[in-house]
Amino acid sequence: MKTFCEENGISKQAKEDKQFEYFANYCVIRSFYPEDFDPELITTDDADDTGVDGICFLIDGELVTTINEAQDIFNRPKRNISVTIYLMQSKTSESFDKGEILKFGQGAVDLVTDHSELPQSDFILKKAWHVPCSVVIENTAVLDCLDCFFDLFRRQYQSETDISFS
Repeated sequence: MKTFCEENGISKQAKEDKQFEYFANYCVIRSFYPEDFDPELITTDDADDTGVDGICFLIDGELVTTINEAQDIFNRPKRNISVTIYLMQSKTSESFDKGEILKFGQGAVDLVTDHSELPQSDFILKKAWHVPCSVVIENTAVLDCLDCFFDLFRRQYQSETDISFS
């Protein structure tokens, strides 16, 4: 991990768990996206990350981090453009914490609902989620099905858990 951080310009001042988030997010996305990229583009900051440590949009096979990149892809003369959204969480501990997993699930559901109830960091609001997502929503006809799925999932999730995060 030390070599990875040095090669990718990740600060030595970053805590070990944050360095691991960069590393894990990079490894996950690298398995789907063959080109090199900066892991800081897909790794959330520590404040109000809704339990999500990494967010990545692959639109038509390309890693997208800005509204212009998303618009350029959707402006292509092409009928079917695939969109894959990755939400990631990584931990360095040797055991699983159910509360952390539930927080991640609640954060993921909160990200895809129309009215977010959880606080969201600038990274999520301005950079990673709402910027490319707005372009995807404008250009994708099948999101009604996705919205129904997440609405159903959210209702099921909320009925099974009695946990609130602040």
